[in-house]
Amino acid sequence: MDKLKVVVFVATMIAVACPAFAADALFLQAETTTRQTAVLATFVAYSQSSIETALSVSNLLGTPLGLLPAGLSDTEGTLELYIYGADGSLTVWESDDNSVGNGVLDDDGKLGPGKTWTALLGQILDDAGVLPGSDEVFTGYIWVVANFDAVQGTVLNVYPDFGYSQSLSMEPTMGLWFGGYPCTLP
Repeated sequence: MDKLKVVVFVATMIAVACPAFAADALFLQAETTTRQTAVLATFVAYSQSSIETALSVSNLLGTPLGLLPAGLSDTEGTLELYIYGADGSLTVWESDDNSVGNGVLDDDGKLGPGKTWTALLGQILDDAGVLPGSDEVFTGYIWVVANFDAVQGTVLNVYPDFGYSQSLSMEPTMGLWFGGYPCTLP
């Protein structure tokens, strides 16, 4: 009998809590475009000799009809990376062509629906003109801002000297469960 009470309690909580959560979650109830979504890469690192980070950013809008909320209309766009160093420095990089990464961006640097862009942090820092010297190490975090309605990504930090790698999911971090945090940047 106790198991039945637990099942009924859990089912009741789901029935009560989920609609309330959806009503408070801007992304899940939006009837129009969010224009930009953001996810956080909580730790990235690079040095020319011993550490590299690979970023993988996906445009989630290539899903079958009905899986995502209605009204998402910005289905492709550029990527903006706000790269914060552990020393407090900020580097902003935006995809404006297809020269960095795995070649899936269009000529204007836009990531289309259902595509995944991958790039090494060293490539991005080099393109931004802030590649650390041979004896320097860059560590920090990155806000990935997608100029389309739903983004998700992963980070892979590789430490060859230690025979170790670390994989992390990029997170909306603001209480939403998937698809990035809707944002508007000046």
